[in-house]
Parts: sequence; structure tokens; C-alpha cells
Amino acid sequence: MNEFINKRKIAGEEMERLRNERLQKMDPSAGARLMGAVEIPSREDMYAHGLARWQSWMIRWRIQYLMQQVDTTETTVEGTFPDA
Repeated sequence: MNEFINKRKIAGEEMERLRNERLQKMDPSAGARLMGAVEIPSREDMYAHGLARWQSWMIRWRIQYLMQQVDTTETTVEGTFPDA
């Protein structure tokens, strides 16, 4: 059992040395990806989810509906009150 522990210690030190050597040679962008830093997802990725796409369409529909209401209100107000 003692021999197993000694071999693990030696192997652990060697593995740590190799890991540090590999990390030092790594370019910064690969290191950032390794730590979990990722690029901001594109708009297409954001809309790949069905709920996000549905919400986007509903917001567009709501804006168009409100714009139509504003247009009809402006037409009604212009027809009611003569310009000075």
C-alpha cells in the first residue's frame, strides 16, 4: 500500500508539471474558453428557442397594433378639431 501512495505522489507531481506547462503554452482565448468564458451568442442562437421567437413575434404584433391605434386616434383628432 505504501508503494501505491508513493507512486501516486510522484505521478501527481508530474501531472501537475505537465498541466502547468500546457497552460503556459495555451493562447489566451483558449484559456478563456477553458474557464467557461464564451462569446456572446448571436441573435440567431437567441431565437433558436421557440419561446423567445414567439415572444418576439408577440411584441412585434403589439407594437403594430398600438401604432394602428395611434394612427386612428390622430385621424379622429384631426377630423374633429380644425387646424388654427
